[in-house]
Amino acid sequence: MKRILLSHFVFCSMFINAQQDPLFSSDVFTPIYNNPASVGTWNVFSANMAYRNQWPEVSNSYQSFLATSEAEVCFSNTSGACNFKLGMGLSFMFEQFGGSKFSMFNVPINYGINFENSVLTIGVSPGLKSYLFGVDWIPPQTLQDSLIPGSSRVISFDMGVGVMWYGDNFFVGASITHLINPSSSLTNFSTARHYYAHGGYRFKAKNNYIFPIIKMYAVDAFFTADILCFYQTKNEYFSVGAGYRLGAAYLISVAAKYKKIRLAYHFDLYRSKIDPLRTGHEFRLSYIFSKQDRTGINEGI
Repeated sequence: MKRILLSHFVFCSMFINAQQDPLFSSDVFTPIYNNPASVGTWNVFSANMAYRNQWPEVSNSYQSFLATSEAEVCFSNTSGACNFKLGMGLSFMFEQFGGSKFSMFNVPINYGINFENSVLTIGVSPGLKSYLFGVDWIPPQTLQDSLIPGSSRVISFDMGVGVMWYGDNFFVGASITHLINPSSSLTNFSTARHYYAHGGYRFKAKNNYIFPIIKMYAVDAFFTADILCFYQTKNEYFSVGAGYRLGAAYLISVAAKYKKIRLAYHFDLYRSKIDPLRTGHEFRLSYIFSKQDRTGINEGI
C-alpha cells in the first residue's frame, strides 16, 4: 500500500511541479557545480566526480551523478606575457528517479578581479539541459488512455550566473541557475529558477582548523539550508564534519587527501514520519593536477 501511495505521489509531482536540482552534500567542496564563479578558484586544474544515492531503501531511488573539470586559462599577448586569466570548466550532471531522467551539460566561465589578499570572480554557465520521461503504463483497459502521456523528452538551452569572493580562509558566493525555464505542454514540465548562497570561514585551532560552512537554497516557495562544521587537520590530510539540513536531514562528512587525490563520503539521515530510516549516501573523488597561482592563494577548501 505504501508503494502505491508513493508511486501516486511521485507521478503527481512529475506532472505538476517544476524539476528541482539535486542537492549534493559535497557542494561544500569546490568547485560548486551550481556556481560558475567557483570554477578555477583554488585550483589551476582539477577533475571531480560525485555519485549520490538518496533513499536507497525505496525502489527506483534518486540517483545522481556529477562530473566536473576546472582550469585557470591564461591568455597571452604576442610577447608571451599573460594578459588576463579566466576560470573555465566543464560540468555534466545526471539524475534518475523512476521514469524521470534529468541531465545538464554546462560550460562555466568566470573572470577574476584581484585584490590584495582575495579574489572576486563573476561567472556565467551556458549549456544544455534534457528531461526525459518514459515508463510503460498498464491501463485498466486495452486502449491507451490519452490523458496518460507516453515517452517525452525536452531539450533546451540553459544558463546560470554566479559571483564569488574568496581568500586564504574564507569564501562567500551567490548564484542563480536556469535563468531560462521552458515548459512542456505534454508533461507540464518546467525547470524553475534556483537561488543559492553559500559561505564559510576557516578558523585556526592550534595546528589544525575549524571550518563552519553554510549553504542556502531556494526554488519557488521551497527553502532549505545546510549548516555544517568541519574539523581539518594541518595540510587538510583529513577532515570530519557534521551538520543539519533544515527540516530534512542530519549530515555527516568524512574526507581524506593523499598527495593530489581527495576522497570524501557524505551520509545523510533524513527525518521522515513515514519511515525514520531514510538515508542518503554520497561519494566524491577529486584529482588536483596543479595548485592555484592567481594570487598565491592556497588550495583552500
